[in-house]
Amino acid sequence: MSKKPIELAKDYTVAFKVPSSDYFIHDPGMAVLSDGSYLVFSPLWSRKKTDSGEATQQVKNFQIENQRLRKAEKVVISKSSDKGKTWLEIASLPFAEATPIVMGSDIYLFTQHYQHEAVFFTVSRDGGYTWEDPVKVIDLPLWNCQNSMVIKDDKLYWCLDEGHKRLSVICGDLSKGIMNPDAWRYTETITLPNIPGELVSGVASMGWNSTWPGGYALLEANTVQINGRLFALARVVIDEYATANLCAVFEVIDNEDGFYMKFRQYYPLPGGQCKFNIIRDDANGMFWMASNLPTNSQNLLDYYNMLKKTEFMGGPGNERRILSLWYSIDALNWIPAGIVAKADTMLQSFMYPSMDIDGEDLVILSRTSMNSGSQHDADQSTIHVVSNFRDLALSLDPEIQK
Repeated sequence: MSKKPIELAKDYTVAFKVPSSDYFIHDPGMAVLSDGSYLVFSPLWSRKKTDSGEATQQVKNFQIENQRLRKAEKVVISKSSDKGKTWLEIASLPFAEATPIVMGSDIYLFTQHYQHEAVFFTVSRDGGYTWEDPVKVIDLPLWNCQNSMVIKDDKLYWCLDEGHKRLSVICGDLSKGIMNPDAWRYTETITLPNIPGELVSGVASMGWNSTWPGGYALLEANTVQINGRLFALARVVIDEYATANLCAVFEVIDNEDGFYMKFRQYYPLPGGQCKFNIIRDDANGMFWMASNLPTNSQNLLDYYNMLKKTEFMGGPGNERRILSLWYSIDALNWIPAGIVAKADTMLQSFMYPSMDIDGEDLVILSRTSMNSGSQHDADQSTIHVVSNFRDLALSLDPEIQK
């Protein structure tokens, strides 16, 4: 008897592949343009171990041990005019980061020369082929990769982190223009309260090869609007990924009393230990999320002796081979839609998803590691298309009776 495949989008196309094993793809971004074409932005970083003094500026907030310091090379832009079937490299930019924002026919790009440098935007008005000089709009060491933003009352809200430890929400008045520094303001940074001891099992003390300073990380938040209220849902790394499937929830306040964030709670979220991506489907108000599920986060199956001999980064909860899809009406409680794709080994991954909607299709970008020897150091940017994705969701209308 043959096994019935359960992956929603196991077949994929490669938008970009590293030129050699000396490089890896950091945090790619993607967009579906108004003409139906797809763009993928792949930051290319060096895999070579660098002297800490030489690389200090470029990686000063990359919270990984010194032997893994890396330097950014460029962002490669790939384009598809046939729904992701074939790809053409159309441009490259001398930056480290790339998060696109599509506004009509204009493509704005959040970017930085090195991670956590400052907030810069550039723009393309010809479909991604040429780009204007970047403009620094906020001179603070903030960063995020592609995650959800909210446009409310002609203002764009987006949550970024400082040093993978603290969060700030930036707000741009779109009537003044994204490239205008005077359009932007930001909240004071905020971090987590003390992490309860009950959330720490002690896996970090076993000596895994990537320990976050201070024992935790707070980063890669999604900004969402729920019934008129703004929230930031952030990835939380606790105890070297042992306490998986948890996020930190912050509320964003912007009214006559001020513009600020406040911590609300830790909340269970499938895949919250790694980068998760949330988007809202304007057709019906449903939220969709892609995330990575671990299978042995507290090392109860004792993977240590096996993994410590490899380039696996982090504790076993940093497994990134299973990319899953979920839906929700409140962006907190998630119903499973299925597995997008599963890699074969612990040293492979489909991770760091970004999503966009193209008609009846959900287009998912994955930072993918197939042959690099590390589940972190991706060697491909891959596109996965889930056709008729809305058919995967049950009706969640809150009917009382029929």
